[in-house]
Amino acid sequence: METEYDGTVVNFITQTNGSGLWSNTAKDSIRVIALDLGIHSNTFGGLDIFFHPEDWNTQEEGLIYTDDLWLSTLREGLQGLGFTKNATNDIHYSEQGMQASNAVNCDVGRVFIQEWREKRKLV
Repeated sequence: METEYDGTVVNFITQTNGSGLWSNTAKDSIRVIALDLGIHSNTFGGLDIFFHPEDWNTQEEGLIYTDDLWLSTLREGLQGLGFTKNATNDIHYSEQGMQASNAVNCDVGRVFIQEWREKRKLV
């Protein structure tokens, strides 16, 4: 596995509406602070999206995993950084066991990986 641009610093806001299977917490402001992309092949990778620990505590609030608003606002935030809608629609939650106490893990496909490689110096 290749890790590209480890610890890319970003700054945008995501939200939850409590629709996830692992949390019913709704929040208006969860800061995304960094991204790590592990590329397994040209068509599949794992994206870790790190959030500010002051904004979300998995011990108290559960996992963000499967919250539909959070995924939507993540995609919007990445579009604000210059990624296309086509690329951000290539991001999906991975499995529950891949989630971390300080990050959400998502699977990404070919379209996102290709665009990441083109844009990573701008992020």
